[in-house]
Amino acid sequence: IAPGQPGPADARAFALGAAAWLALASLTAAIACGLQRSTGPLPWWLAAPVLAVLLKPMLAWRMLHDEVVAVEAALSQSLPAGRERLARLVSRDVQALEAVQVRESAIESLAENLNDSVVAPLFWFAVAGLP
Repeated sequence: IAPGQPGPADARAFALGAAAWLALASLTAAIACGLQRSTGPLPWWLAAPVLAVLLKPMLAWRMLHDEVVAVEAALSQSLPAGRERLARLVSRDVQALEAVQVRESAIESLAENLNDSVVAPLFWFAVAGLP
């Protein structure tokens, strides 16, 4: 759908991209609705773990934690290795950072991404369910 050389006024490409996004978002929401409704007839003690398993792919705590631990492990090898590993997490220049700043940046990244990867999915699950 995306044009090879997008132009500044490529309305057709925008419309096709928007249509594709809407179609895929609708399909995802329909599947989520269907899965959530399929848990309706189940007793609550069985529906809760089923919904938890369905919600699990939206959570990314383990990956975030593992990345921060990997920064610390790389930092224990050398400062350049720690900086290199941190560069995978942050979008700023890490070459001038000292070891303490590398650790602080990793923890800050963990805290910032915690909202997107854990808090927001749980909040919206509580508000609107799986879809």
